[in-house]
Amino acid sequence: MKRVFLSLSLLLAVSMVTGVFNSCKDDKDGSGTEITDPTDPTDPTDPTDPTDPTDPTDPTDPTDPNKYDWIQTTSQISYNADGVTEYTRQEYTYDVEGRQTGYKYYINGTLRSENRNYQYNGRTVTYDYDSYDTNGNLQSTTKIKATYCDRNWMQLTSYIYYDADGVTEYIRQESTYDAEGRETGYKYYINGTLRIQYRNYQYNGRTVTYDYDSYDTNGNLQSTTKIKVTYSDRNWMQLTSYISYNADGVTEYTRQEYTYDAEGRQTGYKYYINGTLRSESRNYQYNGKTATYDSDSYDTNGNLQSTTKQKITYR
Repeated sequence: MKRVFLSLSLLLAVSMVTGVFNSCKDDKDGSGTEITDPTDPTDPTDPTDPTDPTDPTDPTDPTDPNKYDWIQTTSQISYNADGVTEYTRQEYTYDVEGRQTGYKYYINGTLRSENRNYQYNGRTVTYDYDSYDTNGNLQSTTKIKATYCDRNWMQLTSYIYYDADGVTEYIRQESTYDAEGRETGYKYYINGTLRIQYRNYQYNGRTVTYDYDSYDTNGNLQSTTKIKVTYSDRNWMQLTSYISYNADGVTEYTRQEYTYDAEGRQTGYKYYINGTLRSESRNYQYNGKTATYDSDSYDTNGNLQSTTKQKITYR
């Protein structure tokens, strides 16, 4: 589900959340392993839903021949206008259990951030987040702690970003789920003050609506926005649309649309603001576990401004 995390790179570096949340239900044997391939339409155990607690396989289990192939990435590259020279590169590493062990982010070949020193204890992982300047010089190291649902290694129940002392919480994110593994709540704190909350989840088939509350620095409610998310029939990880509404709760402010092929691989993405197309991902070409596609950017009037090449490789 889309949400405001520290940054996409940080979220992906931990994920892509057990202790205190009873709503994050174990699989049927309590081992924390479940899920057949949510991208395999021939899988008879469920409509390929990785949140089905009756399904005993796990997309991150290397012994499962139907593991969740199109979720975990090993690299993602965006190119400059020439389509050849790399602009940004992201690299991910995993252990044999499918748990993330490293992440690096480069701009124009210079390392700008790194997640390292992953330490797993049950469903909780701690690691160091390093930030570098434009010359690649280390500027800071921050501790991160993430806790995952017993269900799988894709659903976070908490995510904590510490201050420089490594003890004081700076940012905390909390998520809750129902017995089917569907999200039922989300909270985002800065220095102990609630700043964002998702609540009042209403599921209707594959569509969920909820309220998005925004708070000021003192924790006072500033606004409430309606959100509507629709998932593919395949699983609860693949969005087909994500809509945020204006204050009236009726008029669309932003809309995001996703399309997939029969194997569950993404084939398109569009992002609109007030009905105007602002970005698009198209022309997906798959070669084994690697996909290339074009990323288009549009101005406020919907005029094409730039097209860049993207390449992503999956585990």
